[in-house]
Amino acid sequence: MTDWQEIVLPGGGKLGDLVLLKGNHAKREQGVCVLEAVVWLAGEEHSDQTDCACPVIAAFLRVTNDRATDEQRQELRPYIPALVGSKAGRKVTVARGFVAADYAVRVFAPLRLEYHGRKEYATLLRGLTPITDKASAVAARDAAREVYRRASVTAAYAAVYAAVDAAVYAAVDAAVYAAVDAAVDAAALKTTLWPLRLELIDAMLAIKEAR
Repeated sequence: MTDWQEIVLPGGGKLGDLVLLKGNHAKREQGVCVLEAVVWLAGEEHSDQTDCACPVIAAFLRVTNDRATDEQRQELRPYIPALVGSKAGRKVTVARGFVAADYAVRVFAPLRLEYHGRKEYATLLRGLTPITDKASAVAARDAAREVYRRASVTAAYAAVYAAVDAAVYAAVDAAVYAAVDAAVDAAALKTTLWPLRLELIDAMLAIKEAR
């Protein structure tokens, strides 16, 4: 298998020498974010939008790229070749959206609850059945609603509810992507969140066919 650092970009230059920047850029000469790098490697016209990458993972990476520190952002470079050609069928796309919603509810939201001293509710959410389909998404949505009503921690409620509600209505493309955005927003502690973001990317990429 080719070392990602040795992969040559169209027009020259190795991927390992690339420095990812925050935001999108009008011209490639101004620099690239992670999705613009994916487009570059795929040989497409400069943009942060691409037809070659899974839209759910791409949506997550756009936000993650811009919320990372300059140092953290470089850790996204190994995912660039993995994103090229990662677009799959509808069932796989929805399954990846369910994974994002599951992380929002059972991984990220408990961090915020613990941050507010509500460990018992964090434990409750972590113990929910994994979100893998509409039924488990509905159950998680209802549980999250009750937890945030009882815990009186409203800061993360909208994000978590949006994630599971999006998963419930995953037949709508925009809803699946909303689950990804909510998964990004649902955590309170940035230092804890970063490795979990990378873990979520790996989990979504691992889905090759619908479960």
